Amino acid sequence: MGDPRADRDLPAPPAGTARGHRARHVRERDRTLHHIISAGDYYRTLLAGVERRWRSADPVPPLDELARRAEELAAFWEAFLAEPFDPERIVVDEGGRLEIRAGVLLAQALTHGTDHRTQVLTILTTLGVEHPDLDAWDYGRATGRVRSI
Repeated sequence: MGDPRADRDLPAPPAGTARGHRARHVRERDRTLHHIISAGDYYRTLLAGVERRWRSADPVPPLDELARRAEELAAFWEAFLAEPFDPERIVVDEGGRLEIRAGVLLAQALTHGTDHRTQVLTILTTLGVEHPDLDAWDYGRATGRVRSI
């Protein structure tokens, strides 16, 4: 599960933290990232009508593969959201059991990702990793979508 070398660059665990806890947190981080990315693929599948490629039930890939998938999804969202969007469009889920408005799927993609990114930040903090801010303002500044005038 995941890259066994993934925690080699992490800082030493805080005093009193057992190595077993550290390994468990690293596994949880990797599983959570895998879940976020797999869910993003599900939303992409439904919204764009493309074949689903990643599922949460699949084995957790190494961090470099998760990073590649995250970059691919980021490029999808950039392109998808640059086009006109009809939030009332009806989408049918993979099993053909639900009709879902596209706007609900987009809202779910945002809230689901936010919930789990917060979970990953908590795990990183537990591991002693100083993490970057991941809020929308920081993203906007980093991408030139928010700037001082």
